[in-house]
This record gives sequence, structure tokens and C-alpha cells, in this order.
Amino acid sequence: MRLYAEGAGDHVTVEGALHAWIDTDLSVQIDYADQWIAFGKIAAQGARAGGSG
Repeated sequence: MRLYAEGAGDHVTVEGALHAWIDTDLSVQIDYADQWIAFGKIAAQGARAGGSG
């Protein structure tokens, strides 16, 4: 996002900001799939552990 803002200067747009944010997020999910899988497993374990009820 910072790189987008620096590049856009005084011409920052909502569309440009959304693209900078979403495209980066998708790239991270695609390029680092193993990390997202590990995160999902940890989240699932936490959900199963419960703690309420």
C-alpha cells in the first residue's frame, strides 16, 4: 500500500488502493500457500479446543 501511495503521489484513488491491497493479498496466498495451510491447521485446532460451552 505504501508503494502504491508513493507511486501515485497526489493521484491516489480508491480503485488503485483496492488493487494494491487485494492484488498483494492474493499474491501472498498464491506464493506462500504452505504458510496459509499451516495457519488454517492452527486455526482449526484452536476452534476444536473450544473453551466455551
